[in-house]
Amino acid sequence: MKNSKNFIKSLILISGFIVSGLVFGFNQIEKESQKKILANKLGEKVLICHFPPGNLGNSHPIEISVNALKGHLAHGDTVGPCQTDDDDGDDDTGVGTWFL
Repeated sequence: MKNSKNFIKSLILISGFIVSGLVFGFNQIEKESQKKILANKLGEKVLICHFPPGNLGNSHPIEISVNALKGHLAHGDTVGPCQTDDDDGDDDTGVGTWFL
């Protein structure tokens, strides 16, 4: 009886590790897919709204390498053009067309 309880506990533990591994693996695949989607047709560049550290009020759009995206997102930059308060309907990004 004790052996069957230990077997069930081991089976549950192993199943948990397998499920965790699958979830982690699928998350990595999804992240890589999103990274590729974000790379535009201008040679693996991504348009971001850059918030300079120490001068957050001076946000401005820049195009960066898709490889630099993770670092920029980590310090608060956002993907896509910067949001503006005006609503005149024109493109205020100051950078070429944004592709997704």
